[in-house]
Amino acid sequence: MKPDKCLPFYHPTRVVFVDDDPAFLNLLPLRLADSVPFLRFDSPRELVSEFASGRLQARLDLDWWYVYPGEAGADLAEQVVSFDPAMIALRVFNRARFGLVTVLVVDHQMPGMTGVDLLRALAHLPCKRILLTGQADEAVAVRAFNEGLIHLYLPKLHPSLDQELNSAIRRFQFDYLEEATGLVAGVLQTVDPVVWGDPAFARLFHGLCEERNAVEYYAVVQPKGYWLLKADGRAEMMLVFTEGELDAQATAAAASKAPEGVVRRLRLRRCALCFSGDGDRVLTEDQWWASCARLHPFPGRSDRFFALVRNPQSLFLAPDPVVGLRHYLDYPG
Repeated sequence: MKPDKCLPFYHPTRVVFVDDDPAFLNLLPLRLADSVPFLRFDSPRELVSEFASGRLQARLDLDWWYVYPGEAGADLAEQVVSFDPAMIALRVFNRARFGLVTVLVVDHQMPGMTGVDLLRALAHLPCKRILLTGQADEAVAVRAFNEGLIHLYLPKLHPSLDQELNSAIRRFQFDYLEEATGLVAGVLQTVDPVVWGDPAFARLFHGLCEERNAVEYYAVVQPKGYWLLKADGRAEMMLVFTEGELDAQATAAAASKAPEGVVRRLRLRRCALCFSGDGDRVLTEDQWWASCARLHPFPGRSDRFFALVRNPQSLFLAPDPVVGLRHYLDYPG
């Protein structure tokens, strides 16, 4: 995982293994991290058929963009393109997100179609490609790498194959989503360059994900921050606030007759208000206090704060159930 960048969203994606050796094919995925969805194929031609038929998907379809034509006669470059940021978080309700193939791990020595031949046949797909080689295959692997057919090659007898493969898969899953969401990331950076463009925030955020055992995350713009999801589908929310936003909350709370203690904590930057629904509704004293979330300062910054909201059901964007990674791995059908 890259510690210096946050993506618009991240979730585990599928790894496909291809090897004609049943023993190796059955053993290798079990040596991987337990958060990796995977499929195994002992026939390279079967894998090509699965992609050709559409039963396997390796392209991330982000149909989020709206095109507004400019003035009459304007060319394409003058058209206005936008998207609804709420679509990012709605991806969490798409069970198929875990089935996206982003990494292929292919043995080279296979009868009928070598690993290099297979990856050449699938070179049009955007997924990352790892070739497993024997002692006599290094020259072939180097040529394939220089040709752009593979992104990495590893000897099958590498003494640290498990560690190397796990590290490469994590890196390539991230790289795939980084490339696929680049345009969305650019838009988010214009909304808030600190949250979606500052390496210091990214390091803070990834550390928080590790601390909270989050395996997926999704950016939200209103309220601003990220959904964090554990493997069992339980959600938390990281909300980010500026000085101005907290001042506005304190002013609005005072005008709405919030308890003095709540207003005081807002002004002292000890809490932020986190609630959704009708902004004009009258809250009881207990509801005001229940809406307070503890604030934490950004390391090295005095003008930014964040809060963690546990079990934020009231902030969910849709009533559909979330299928978490663990449920998907246990019941992939």
